[in-house]
Amino acid sequence: MEKFKDVVDAHLAVELEQVVADANTHAIRVALGGITRKELEASIHFVAAVRARYLMAVKKLAHPEKVAGQPEERAKLFTQLREEREAYDEALAAFSALKHALAQNYIEIDD
Repeated sequence: MEKFKDVVDAHLAVELEQVVADANTHAIRVALGGITRKELEASIHFVAAVRARYLMAVKKLAHPEKVAGQPEERAKLFTQLREEREAYDEALAAFSALKHALAQNYIEIDD
């Protein structure tokens, strides 16, 4: 038999989950409104382009002979790689947040 405290805790958890859902829905819809399919597709293409730039930076470093004897150029490539990775990580995190918001119905897809 469940203890009274467990029942109360479970009930409170359900209520708090609803508060979280309502708060997110309100805040996100006030800030963003909805999102169109075109905007969603543009977001997908944006993340793909950032991913491509990151992979291009990796490819440049895959050919060390092109910067052999040029430590400054190699350092620039590593700086570029780090910047592209950070941009990709941010873009991917943002898109994951967008997908989560859509899955939770915090955002509606407008036609």
